[in-house]
Amino acid sequence: MKKIKTSKLFLKISTCATVFYISFFCELRRNPAFSFTGGGSFREKSRVSSRVNIKNFCSGTYLNFSISFFGVQSNYPW
Repeated sequence: MKKIKTSKLFLKISTCATVFYISFFCELRRNPAFSFTGGGSFREKSRVSSRVNIKNFCSGTYLNFSISFFGVQSNYPW
């Protein structure tokens, strides 16, 4: 039976989490317009698409991925 080295896996996961936390929370402090709640920002926030547009984008992306990755044949023009 192969011995699994968990220390390397743990190090990889913890490194990814550290990079996420640093980039996310430092960006919040550096750029007040980078906010999900909208509290106290002095710059105009970028316009966010509606939920319908985001849902359509995500479903289209998933469909394109599944067609290209799994080799599914379809009648869609892309």
